[in-house]
Amino acid sequence: MYDQEFYETNSLTSSDQKSEELPPPPQVEGESSSTGQQETPATPEIKPVTKTPTTTKPKATTPPVTSPSPPPLTSSCPVSTKACVPCSAGEPYCRTKMGESAGYLGWACQNNNPGNILAASASSKAYKDAIIVNNGGTASCGSVLGSNNYTYMIFSTYDIGMSSLKAYIKGINNGEHSAYVNTQTSCAGPETYTCGNCTLQQFFCKFAGTSTYATSVVNKMGNGVTTNTLLSWVVTNRLDDMINAIKQTEGFLTQ
Repeated sequence: MYDQEFYETNSLTSSDQKSEELPPPPQVEGESSSTGQQETPATPEIKPVTKTPTTTKPKATTPPVTSPSPPPLTSSCPVSTKACVPCSAGEPYCRTKMGESAGYLGWACQNNNPGNILAASASSKAYKDAIIVNNGGTASCGSVLGSNNYTYMIFSTYDIGMSSLKAYIKGINNGEHSAYVNTQTSCAGPETYTCGNCTLQQFFCKFAGTSTYATSVVNKMGNGVTTNTLLSWVVTNRLDDMINAIKQTEGFLTQ
């Protein structure tokens, strides 16, 4: 099928292509004079009529809108990522660096940080990196300030990010993180607790600050794990499953 708008705008009708054809001159029969001679009638003057072609102005076209390009993800930190989903600021779940107009869906993919571990300051980053390294992981390569004013750790690759999250949780379970020792959170109830002798509800209330996070994770894990399951048991028996459930809950989105 032809492009109707283009065709109607740019094609000429038959009357535009040439002057209208003129009808033949009228045939007038001769009249007799008083002398009986037939007079030759005068041929009326007929002026040719021409039609001025009508020029159709082409319709104005609107240039295509180009979405802003998000910052590249293949630099020294991170070295590589999964195929994160690009987006423009303002779109649902679009996460942009401070001052950028485009980014990627979710923080987790672009930072290789499946747990979205925060680094509120240089000392906080160093503290958490030490826990990670002490439990077999690799320290983060940097951090980034997001447009939401939270600072997130960046890991060099996806695999490093996954293994470092496991190491971080192992360290918490070993009592190496002071925020999880003799602590109390409103969403976990009034009692004081220490991880690893804490339930998943207690752990995730501190980890994420919300009572619904633990429910989301255990629903993804399944197979009898509940919010009352001890973190120590999960670290020993189902840590990989919990890491994957955290990754999904944090919105690790790829193309």
